[in-house]
Order: sequence, then C-alpha cells, then structure tokens
Amino acid sequence: LKYLKPLLSRKPEAIVLGCTHYPIFKKEFKKILGKKIKLISQDEIMPKKLKSYLAKHPEIAKKLSKHKNIRILATDLTQNMKKLSKKWFNKDTEPKLVKL
Repeated sequence: LKYLKPLLSRKPEAIVLGCTHYPIFKKEFKKILGKKIKLISQDEIMPKKLKSYLAKHPEIAKKLSKHKNIRILATDLTQNMKKLSKKWFNKDTEPKLVKL
C-alpha cells in the first residue's frame, strides 16, 4: 500500500504491474484498486510473447539452460523479498540491490 498511495492520489485509469514478482500479489492489488482502475499484469502477456519469440529464434532457445546460476536483482530489498527468494530458489540465493 505504501507504494500505491502516490499512484492512487493521481486517480489513474490503469496501473501496470511491471516488476516480475508483482503478479504474486495481483489479488491484493485488485482489492486495493477496485474495479475502476484497470490492472495490466505482465504475467498475462509475457509468457506468450516469449514463447513466440523463442519459436522465431531457435538459436537463442538452444543457449538457454535450466542449470545456470540464479541472480536476483531488485530495486527494493524488503525482508519478505529476501525470505521468498531463498524459499523459492535456494537458501544460498541472496537478492542484490540495483539502484536506478
């Protein structure tokens, strides 16, 4: 809610969930925003776009591996984010702060 207050005060028509972890909280966002503000979430768009892109570029798909190192970069490091990233990826995964 702390991050949404400045946006809500401007009475937007729509809000884009641009960060990769926001879809986890989509239900909560919808409750806070109500029905008047449209919620656009990349989790409904990006998987189809990525699948289409990789189908057109098989040379990229061949380079991808499921056994590479995981790096988590964030613009805000909350305790909850640290806890969830360790739970989801592994106990040694430590998110790194990126300044914009």
